[in-house]
Amino acid sequence: IPYAAPPIGDLRWQPPASVIEWEGEKDCTEFAASPMQVHPVPFYMWSEEFLIPTTPIDEDGLYLNVWTPSAKTTEQLPVIVWIHGGGFQSGSGSVPIYDGTAMAQKDLQRDIVFGAQNYALANMVSDQGLSVYVYRFERDLPDGDQLDYGAFHTGEVPYANQNLNHVNRPFEEEDHQLSVTMSTHWANFAKSGNPYGEGLPEWPKYSNLSKEIMIFGDFSRRGILLDAERLDFLVQNLNPQ
Repeated sequence: IPYAAPPIGDLRWQPPASVIEWEGEKDCTEFAASPMQVHPVPFYMWSEEFLIPTTPIDEDGLYLNVWTPSAKTTEQLPVIVWIHGGGFQSGSGSVPIYDGTAMAQKDLQRDIVFGAQNYALANMVSDQGLSVYVYRFERDLPDGDQLDYGAFHTGEVPYANQNLNHVNRPFEEEDHQLSVTMSTHWANFAKSGNPYGEGLPEWPKYSNLSKEIMIFGDFSRRGILLDAERLDFLVQNLNPQ
C-alpha cells in the first residue's frame, strides 16, 4: 500500500510527498519494488531467505505491507510495526523471513522493531520507569548446505515471526517449538505490553540494576546479561555526550 508519492523525478532527494490518490479499488496484493541496492547475492550465513527478491528493485519503493486477520477496518487490533534491517545499504519489507502471515493469525495486525544501541535504549527506557524486555538468542541454526555460523545476527527473526517454513534448513522439532514460544511472547507483548502468558516461561522485566533478560536457546530461561560491562564501555565511549 503506497504511503507517499514515488520519490522520482522532481521528488528525488526531497522530503516524502503525499500519496497520489486513486479511484476505485487498488490492487495491493503483490509486493512493490525493493529500494535501490545491488543485486542480492547470498553471503556468509545469509541465504536467499534473508535477502530481498531479485526483482523488482526500483526508486519507487515507499510502500507499506500489512497482514491482518480482519476484513474490517473498524476492528481494533494490536499492531506490530517492523522496520527492516540492512544498514541503509540493503533490505526491504518483502524479505521472506519478514512475512507476517503466521503472526497475523495471533489476532494482530503487522507492518513490515526488532548491539550496543539496543542496550542503550533498554537502559534509557528502564531508567524512565517503563517496562522493557530484553532477550538473547542462543539457538544454533541447523546449517544444512550452509556453513555452520551458530546463532547469528537476524537468525532469530524467522523464529520470532514463526516463519521457519520460509527458510531452507533442516529444522528439528525443538526449533519449531522455540518458534511458537517466541512468536507467542511477541504477540502477547503487542496485545498487553507483557510478553508472559499461560504455558510460557516467565520473561523478567529488564532493569539497569538487575540486567535480567530472557535467553532463547535449546531451552528458554531467564538469565543475566553477562556482557553488560562490555556494553556499558561501548555505550560510554561511542556516545561520550
